[in-house]
This record gives sequence, structure tokens and C-alpha cells, in this order.
Amino acid sequence: VGVGGRYLTLDRLAGSDPNFFTLDAGIIVEIMQMFRVGIVGQNLIDTKTDYAPRQLGTGAAITFEAFQASFDVNLDLQTDPENLFPHYSAGLQYLFGGVVVARAGVSFGGIEDHTSVAFGVGYISTTLAVDAGFSTYVDVSGGSLFSMSLRYFLP
Repeated sequence: VGVGGRYLTLDRLAGSDPNFFTLDAGIIVEIMQMFRVGIVGQNLIDTKTDYAPRQLGTGAAITFEAFQASFDVNLDLQTDPENLFPHYSAGLQYLFGGVVVARAGVSFGGIEDHTSVAFGVGYISTTLAVDAGFSTYVDVSGGSLFSMSLRYFLP
């Protein structure tokens, strides 16, 4: 079970305040030692923009030693209630030495119906995690994203 707050700055929001706070919450259930499923609510505090809509996501992952493969789907609950615009993602990750993780993935669909690839690295301990990632569209020009996150795990 987890809850996370995010402070977002979106430069695309001309004429309105591009800075806002929102909240995500989710749960992961381990069915067997190597299989997990989860569900998450994203942007639970209304951002008042379609650039960060309220979403419902679900996913599954299978882990074998330090290797993990995952698949998930996010549904846009806010932009157009008649069409949930499913967004699909699949990814692979490998954990080196129990603390450094390398990731790669692909995603497609959603409201813009574009395909993107992503790569990332991170450090994880029992109390802290730091991640950096890069994503770019492969079917249209532009549209790259660089992100960083810092997570603290309660004892």
C-alpha cells in the first residue's frame, strides 16, 4: 500500500497556473513469490487540466531472481468519460547487486495514440530510492521527457 504526493510544473498551460499538487495511491499484492498484481489511482486531487488527468491503472509483473518483466494499462477517467483511452506499457528491469536498477520499456495508445520508448536507472535501499528516466516518442518528432524521483520508505 502506498500514497505519494507530486508537485507538477507544466509549461504547456499558457494563461493558467502551471504549478499544482496532486496525489496518487495504490496497492500491490504478491500472489506468489514471483508474481505481483497492482492497482493505482493517479492524480486523485483534481489538476483541472487534461495534461494530468485522473487515471486508474492496473498491472502485473513476474520476477525471476534479479530480472523483472511487467505489463500495465492506464485508463483516462477524466478527459472523455465516453472513451477511457487505454494506454498500454511493457517493460523490463534488472537489479544489479541488489541496489542499482536498469530499466527499459515501450508504451502505446492513450489519448494521443503515440508509441514511445523509455530508459532509466535507479538506486534503491531499504529506506530510500532515487530514479532518473528518459522517454521519447518513436512515431512523431519531439515529445521527449526527462524525469527524476526521490522516494522515502517508512520503517
